[in-house]
Amino acid sequence: MTRESGSWLVSAGLLAAAAAGSLVALTRYWQPCAGSIGAISFTDGCLVAMDEYAPPLIGQDPASLVGALGLAASLASAAAWLVVLPTIRAGVAARALLALPGLAAVAVAVWSATLAPGADGVPGWTLVLLDLLVLPAALALAALGLGGARLVRYVLVLLAATSAGVVHQVVDLTLALGLNQASWDSPPGSGVPTALAILATAIATLVLWRTAGRAQSPTASLPRDTSSGSGSPTIAVSLPS
Repeated sequence: MTRESGSWLVSAGLLAAAAAGSLVALTRYWQPCAGSIGAISFTDGCLVAMDEYAPPLIGQDPASLVGALGLAASLASAAAWLVVLPTIRAGVAARALLALPGLAAVAVAVWSATLAPGADGVPGWTLVLLDLLVLPAALALAALGLGGARLVRYVLVLLAATSAGVVHQVVDLTLALGLNQASWDSPPGSGVPTALAILATAIATLVLWRTAGRAQSPTASLPRDTSSGSGSPTIAVSLPS
């Protein structure tokens, strides 16, 4: 296994861990709203949960299980992007530009962890910044000559790393609102679409990595073993990158 292959496997593992942690945290967080999907009235506990929900720590104290899982998931998804950066051949300036989204995601998660319990979350501009950093990074990837399925792999992981961004949250909210009537607040189940999208990204990353390996057909060279005269072929197999 090449070093690049290892990086992609680690990245997919981090995304899967982030998705699992988020789903566990969200299940516990929305427990007061159990049975409220599609409802038009909610319990007091559910209303409090709807009011306090705020990514990326799901509006919880990081000392709590839910908050700790939310923090760990945010850091894992950001790390999933940072670990694949060494697989890209680029200059110092390009590497810095590509690293910014992941580093910003880490900063937002850590900042969230320093807020007092019950706070409204990090300022909205930080979540906007996460999404604004995605476009120049994606353009930089294309400018570096990446294309096809390889470019798709990088962009998918980049989007997962910045899942706390405001555009992601608007999409998440829209999907959650499709199952609830709570249009005045974060509806029960908010965050679940994002977690499922991260899980799908982990799976897609593995599939694309494996597909790339199959596309690179094993290359066989048949040099003669002059020392033994056996003429045994030597097979060189390329692993996916």
